[in-house]
Amino acid sequence: MQDEMNKISALYDQGALEDARQQCAALAAQHPKDDRVSYALGMICQKLGDIEGAVEAYTRTVEIAPNHLLALVNLSSLLISLGKPEPTIALLINAVDLDPDGFPARYNLARAYFATGSEEKALEQALFARELDDSAPQLHDLLEQIYLKKNDRPKAEASARRRDRLAKSPAPRSA
Repeated sequence: MQDEMNKISALYDQGALEDARQQCAALAAQHPKDDRVSYALGMICQKLGDIEGAVEAYTRTVEIAPNHLLALVNLSSLLISLGKPEPTIALLINAVDLDPDGFPARYNLARAYFATGSEEKALEQALFARELDDSAPQLHDLLEQIYLKKNDRPKAEASARRRDRLAKSPAPRSA
């Protein structure tokens, strides 16, 4: 199976995403209990813009391996974007338990809480995420929205300024 996964990875890297999806789906059908295959299928579907396929594959991954951190975070992010934040909260709490210092889980948990109207919980998670990584413009955009909802205009404006500065700054160069 590793040879097949290597071929799928090579197709993905070459940009032959549809071929990669077809081969990965066939491999997933042969190995329905392998979380690596279902996760790879989710990534390919997501890259292709097939959100439904990605959600299905990530869901299968989490069913097979409930502590698959990347699948939990990716699935939750997609569900929040689809306007379904409620089911993501339990998934993200699990992800935070698995990786307490992981920015993606904290950030997405803040998004989910905010989308469900829990501004205090959203703020708590967003501030924790900010301690982990203060360089994400989308986090400061979320903080601005939370502060506006809480009628705290000075903090909302400060978050907007930070977001704008981050958005204008060039990406760090690799060494």
